[in-house]
Amino acid sequence: MIETPAIWRDPSPLDPAWASPRRRRRRRWLVLLPVAFALVLLLAVTIAFGGFTERESVYQPVAPGAVIRTGPYEMSFDKVTVERELSFGEVGWTATAIGHGRLLDGVTEPMAPYLSTAMAVQDGPSALTVEGFVQEVGPVSDSGATPRLFTPGLESQEYRVEFELPAEYRPSGYLRLAIADLSYDDHSFLQIGTKYWAPSGRGGAYYYLPVTVIATAD
Repeated sequence: MIETPAIWRDPSPLDPAWASPRRRRRRRWLVLLPVAFALVLLLAVTIAFGGFTERESVYQPVAPGAVIRTGPYEMSFDKVTVERELSFGEVGWTATAIGHGRLLDGVTEPMAPYLSTAMAVQDGPSALTVEGFVQEVGPVSDSGATPRLFTPGLESQEYRVEFELPAEYRPSGYLRLAIADLSYDDHSFLQIGTKYWAPSGRGGAYYYLPVTVIATAD
């Protein structure tokens, strides 16, 4: 059993001039000082680890004509042509990256990169960036039936990838062609177990390709 001491009361009358004791208030700056110090420390650590700076690009530059491998493909590009065209009532530009490509040994099914995630071009002066639109494999066919998939077992063939640039684009000396590194994995958000070729997230390679403007009749 816990015993409590008896309470002692002063029998003398209370002095009416006596002020009741007040709780001592801590100075606000003493309360905020630890918080401010913690924020300064967090900011210093964030800056030290590059939290507010743009990370260095993981896309590596390669020379025009250099052969690269991405996923099941081997390819190279050495130039790009641009042509002003009228499409669906709107004037724009078609940029065509020209090179060669093939499927690596061991691939048994016809396939081609998914352009909207695998390739893009960027204009240096304006920073205009667009994804791939159409690809063709092999010589240009007069019938318009040029294959759009690589065939297993064939040697390197002509390979062209088209990009649609807006009307405000103005040709400069080059276009930057970026090609993502591809991996065969489950790239779905929910990880449902279905594997396919898609950007690995590890970057890729890019070419600075010289631009040739194809003259068109007005």
